[in-house]
Amino acid sequence: AAASLACEGVDFATLQGSEILHADLPPFIAVPTTAGTGSEVTLVAVVADTKKHAKLSFTSYKLVPHAAILDPALTASLPPKLTATTGMDALTHAIEAYTSIQKNPVSDAFAVKAIELIAANLPVACRDGANVDARTSLALGSLMAGAAFSNAMVGIVHALGHSLGGLCHIPHGQAMMMLLPHCVRFNLYHGVHAGLYGELLPHLAPARAAELGPGAMPAERDLAFCDELFAMNEHCHEQYGVPLKLSELGVAHDQLPAVAKQARYDGAALYNEAEITLDDALEILEATY
Repeated sequence: AAASLACEGVDFATLQGSEILHADLPPFIAVPTTAGTGSEVTLVAVVADTKKHAKLSFTSYKLVPHAAILDPALTASLPPKLTATTGMDALTHAIEAYTSIQKNPVSDAFAVKAIELIAANLPVACRDGANVDARTSLALGSLMAGAAFSNAMVGIVHALGHSLGGLCHIPHGQAMMMLLPHCVRFNLYHGVHAGLYGELLPHLAPARAAELGPGAMPAERDLAFCDELFAMNEHCHEQYGVPLKLSELGVAHDQLPAVAKQARYDGAALYNEAEITLDDALEILEATY
């Protein structure tokens, strides 16, 4: 909305892409009502084109809000299901930033702390939405995850998620939650990000990391990290009824090839170390179907 005001008379759709926005925005204060997107600190905006069934991506440092206000009271009434899926969106931001080909010390610092805050507080916030400390920590985790991916970008999970959102109208957090562990497994299978996921294990699941001990092989830690993500999803499914399959959300099986094709050319796919072929995208979608 702020960009539209700044570029009055210009077709907003023509501004999609990277650093195409040249006009300065009017005063822009962001007040998030979920702890998920991190939009209050990011340079990215995603707008749904309901006619073309696609999500348009806009990237510019001019899109970063001038100020952000985090008020946990605004997320207190968010139901457990939405708390879980938006929280997993934030977790995906942090994990993909940490494993992006554009990762750097600044994004790593934000990502690691975000993972710690989200992993420790998401179960509490889902169970007790009025817990102010948990809601505050989740809001901070979401903000830090947003700062992380603004410095490193995201990857395969978002490439597929954007396509699912545009073509099948799957809520973004829901898509991130379903896809994350499957995409981590894909990357490990293709031998990329080896050891990086394992480095994150103590921040995601300290007890599991301690159980493995300092002598565990990097590959063992990587697999344990992936297993923990699947376990988090199963918990949310059992406790709060969060769907884990595309078929449960009304997606027709014959839609998958179109989703895979669109994801293949999504900008986020460029930042994944392993190239995503059409067959790869289809294989991941089949696993979530």
